[in-house]
Amino acid sequence: MNYSRRFTLYGLCFTQMSSLYTHQSENVRKTWLFVAGLLVSVAFPVSVFAHDVSPKNYVYNTIDVTMAVNQDSTVDVTEEQTYDFSGHFHKGWRSIPLKGVSSITDVRVFDEQGNALEQSLRALNKDDMSSWGKYFSEIKNGVLNIEWYYDSTDEMKTWTLAYTLHGSISFLKDKDELYWNLFTDYDVPVGYVHAVVTLPEDVSDVLQLQSTLYSSRTTAIHSLKSATIPDTHTFDFKLAVANPKEAVTIAAGWPKGIVSKSAFWRDFLEVHLFGFLSVLLVLLTVVIVAVHWYISEVRGKGRGTIIPEYTPPRNLPPAMAEVLVKEKTTRKTWPATVIDLAVRGYIDIAEEKAGIGSHVMRYFAMLVPVVFFVFLIAIVGDIQEYTLVLVLIAIVIVCLRIAGAGQQMGKGFFTPKEYVLTAKNNYYDDKALKVYERDFLHTLLGAEGRFSTADIKKSTIRQKKLYNAMKSLERMMYKEVEEVTGAYEVGVSKEIIKKVILWVAVFLAFFLFAYGDGVTHTEGFIFLLTAIVCGIALYSFVNFEARLNKEGAIFREEWLGFRLYLKTAERDRLQNLTPELFEKYLPYAIIFGIEKKWARAFSTLNVSAPTWYHGAYIAHGGRGGVVGFNPSTFSASFVSSFGSSFSSTGGGGASGGGGGAGGGGGGGGGGAS
Repeated sequence: MNYSRRFTLYGLCFTQMSSLYTHQSENVRKTWLFVAGLLVSVAFPVSVFAHDVSPKNYVYNTIDVTMAVNQDSTVDVTEEQTYDFSGHFHKGWRSIPLKGVSSITDVRVFDEQGNALEQSLRALNKDDMSSWGKYFSEIKNGVLNIEWYYDSTDEMKTWTLAYTLHGSISFLKDKDELYWNLFTDYDVPVGYVHAVVTLPEDVSDVLQLQSTLYSSRTTAIHSLKSATIPDTHTFDFKLAVANPKEAVTIAAGWPKGIVSKSAFWRDFLEVHLFGFLSVLLVLLTVVIVAVHWYISEVRGKGRGTIIPEYTPPRNLPPAMAEVLVKEKTTRKTWPATVIDLAVRGYIDIAEEKAGIGSHVMRYFAMLVPVVFFVFLIAIVGDIQEYTLVLVLIAIVIVCLRIAGAGQQMGKGFFTPKEYVLTAKNNYYDDKALKVYERDFLHTLLGAEGRFSTADIKKSTIRQKKLYNAMKSLERMMYKEVEEVTGAYEVGVSKEIIKKVILWVAVFLAFFLFAYGDGVTHTEGFIFLLTAIVCGIALYSFVNFEARLNKEGAIFREEWLGFRLYLKTAERDRLQNLTPELFEKYLPYAIIFGIEKKWARAFSTLNVSAPTWYHGAYIAHGGRGGVVGFNPSTFSASFVSSFGSSFSSTGGGGASGGGGGAGGGGGGGGGGAS
């Protein structure tokens, strides 16, 4: 039903109600008035705004492009776009990929009277009347986007877009060339396409010029398609009609020497000046940081020579030693601390007992894919039955050998070994413990005096809670290291301030760039952000980077000497190696990442299981008892299992006919709404 008929219907209803209205009581009259008002309120909004929801469409009547090649290699472009609107429209847009160009600058938009539209620094609401007569442009994700706002209904309308291309000229071996996509992605037809390319000067012979027009249509023939050279400095291209999504590309070639190649590089540097300055600023910041680090932390600090130390310097616990040497903790810090506390008699370590069901499931999980693989070979291949049986037996034996080797290496076949820690002595008032060690034992063992790596991995909530508690304990330990050693000019506890400042600065810079308007995507703004972030980085590094004093540097060198001793013990086969020495220094080997080398140094000794360690046994009627203690196996397995408990829940040219539609620079599309 159209709106005139709807008005007639509502009018008749209103007339009938009016006649009834004059003969009714007061209450009935009020009812009729309410119904009449309701009908009017329904009728008028639909009628008044009918043109906003009515179907609308548009096509491009003509697109006329002029490209003036300049001697400095820039190209001044104007696009005159004529729309044929059916319906109500408020916005036009054009998108140009920065493909084949270094930049596009000097974007402007003009109406059909030649009046320049007012530039906006942000995208506007097209339905807001104050937006009409304005335009907005930005470069985002490698695409230049232009929007302009207006009020147009059922008419032909023309706008002209102007911009300058930088780096669009190709300097080939025997000629220079402009290979440009006029458009590649319009959603509606273009009735007539016309493009003109002009050179900054004439050539001596028109035969020195080459021109080609490409289109991506492969079905019907165009009613008009031509690429001509009307004079010695002009290329003319015409096409009708371009279908939706059809790419139209032009190629114009001319002799070398008309456009300056050196001017091209000068223009490239000028356009990307702030980009180059941003890179140089980052490099300069890195150099300044490196020089400051050398002056403040290396030159004049320490002895400069690492001498082997055969005992832990000043008898620091392994966690403190790691912080002194590395200025941080690692995933090996707390496993090493556990073993150190076990050696000193505060806790026992027991390997979880694995039942027969666990072993059966492991071997079953291994054998199923093997049997399936052999069965598949039997189906697709021509293999005798006895050969197949022999192959199956051989594969099973090899897999069992691999499984056994994996257990000997401490890998824990399919799953790592699990451990239980149990408190031995009352540690609350023990003066021999550091403050962080008492808190560590209390956090880990709790009131029950027990901790299981298997249990903690079953609950992500408990694991997260433990992780947060250990991070808090870590910060407290940093301060204790500073107080106990007196080795710092700037304490390692201040490192967190540096990290917070840097992360906040980087996050704000990323947020402004990712979610800002067109201004934040310019190279000038990026340079400003780079300067701010680099300045903040320098400030935080100079003021909050952990820095040892002279005595601290010597102390660190002593610990590096102890590391040297642990590292070379296997090679030198030192005579004073004893089983007691293995367990005593194992925590230090762990923090230095050389626990395997330290363990191999004892491979020829008969190292029995320490009193604080209890191996697992198989809980079934077969052979039982403690598994033989292997130093290398134990250290690798324990670090892997216990460390994971604290993890938080990671050419010829196109102008000569060698190109194609859509293969040049630029392109893109546009539209209206």
